[in-house]
Amino acid sequence: MISAVLFCLPGSLIPSQSWFYEHIPQMDKIVHVTIFTLLGITLAYPVKKSSVSHRNRVKWFLFVAIMGILYGTAVEFVQRAWIANRSFDVYDIAADTIGCLLAFIFNMIAFTERA
Repeated sequence: MISAVLFCLPGSLIPSQSWFYEHIPQMDKIVHVTIFTLLGITLAYPVKKSSVSHRNRVKWFLFVAIMGILYGTAVEFVQRAWIANRSFDVYDIAADTIGCLLAFIFNMIAFTERA
């Protein structure tokens, strides 16, 4: 997965002085929210045109959101323990969780059949 590679890059390979990071407050958190929102939507998209029941779609969307949150949390622990120049950040976990919740809401609206 592309996100796993990006999250496991050594800190020295991540640009710290770019226009975005200087001019947009909390750009790092915006990136986390965006990545996890897109990840959640991408993993839910296959059910869009499937014959999966509404109930099972909701279960799948919830599963994707929970697994995304667990994945984001695990990445923070991996960064703290094994990735050079990276650290644990509880606010990254919060941003990842927000991204997963946004994806869940989007999936519920866009990928469930209307009654």
